[in-house]
Amino acid sequence: MNDLPSEAPEPVVARRERDRRIREEDFLAAAERLFGERGFQDASMEEIAREAGYATGTIYRYFESKQALFGELLHRRLAEYFGVVEAAVDGEAAPREKLRALIRAKVRFFVMNQAFLRLYIGATDAMAGMPGACPGPQSEVRQKFLGLQRKVLEEAAAAGLFSPERQGWVGAAIIGLTNNVLLAALTDASWVEEQELVDFFIRTMENGLWKAS
Repeated sequence: MNDLPSEAPEPVVARRERDRRIREEDFLAAAERLFGERGFQDASMEEIAREAGYATGTIYRYFESKQALFGELLHRRLAEYFGVVEAAVDGEAAPREKLRALIRAKVRFFVMNQAFLRLYIGATDAMAGMPGACPGPQSEVRQKFLGLQRKVLEEAAAAGLFSPERQGWVGAAIIGLTNNVLLAALTDASWVEEQELVDFFIRTMENGLWKAS
């Protein structure tokens, strides 16, 4: 009789690390939901722990404060967002298509991650108005994103899509338009057609911003 070899038991250290990652992700997911629904100030660590299904004391083994929890959530999500946009832009060659790809990637990301949208806009405003409000990794990722957007806009201006002197205005207009319309659309409607939003932004950009600049 041939016995099949039994699987080796998972090492204790590996199991503990896996469990740690699972609990950490549970807390981050719960925090994203509650911060998105109620805002940073009105959601407590006790409520986040309960939402995640753990005792209050457990959450402090992973995050020393609500600020630390928010900072980690923001950093991870911003890094994910930047990766999505960077991959979309890298897949295009023409300046016009790169800018369209940036818009499509932003819409898709926030349609799929609606709970994070309000946090993203609030954090973006804070980092723009108060550079020290969100220091460290979060600001580093944001600077990478702004650098990527700046490069896309420079290429678009060089291709004659708008005046190079208006690049800053165009960039600010794109950010303001997409942030506020996404927030309004995804907050007020139970269901939004992703392509409809993309088309709206691209039409506004090409029929409005280009001609205005």
